[in-house]
Amino acid sequence: MKKEKKQPTLKEFLSYARPIIQTNEFKQLKKYIHHAKHTVYRHVLSVAYISYKMAINKKNIDMASLIKVALLHDYYLYDWHHKDHKRPHGYTHPHTAAENARRDFGLTAKEYKAIETHMWPLTLFHFPTSKIGWIICLADKRSAHYEYKIDRMIQKDIARLKKLKEKVKNK
Repeated sequence: MKKEKKQPTLKEFLSYARPIIQTNEFKQLKKYIHHAKHTVYRHVLSVAYISYKMAINKKNIDMASLIKVALLHDYYLYDWHHKDHKRPHGYTHPHTAAENARRDFGLTAKEYKAIETHMWPLTLFHFPTSKIGWIICLADKRSAHYEYKIDRMIQKDIARLKKLKEKVKNK
């Protein structure tokens, strides 16, 4: 007999996420833009929920740890778009995020490593070594893809509306 798959629920997800997302430290992520026009706060919530959905039926996953890492994987606390920011953000922010997360929330060695390696393959020699690390890495890529895709769709719609407005104006 085949085991029935567990369905993800927002209530269960929030039971793991709430202790982190309700903190003032975490709420700081609302101040920083990450991908396109999405805030870091919105991005990490997306990564956390995608990770949760990916892991819900996997064996031997510490869901509390998974969601904690997903929420904190970009906890770098600065605006990398600012002209004075040191580059290259993509290579350096995983370490900064892991250090900040350890300081403010406490991390196990496995959680720290998962945050530090979430940018693989960009960080070629720093790759995930745990299920949690791989899930976060993949969920991060999926979320970023959706964020940029949504932004491109909005930009195209704005361009179409401008053209339509010009046509109407010129008639």
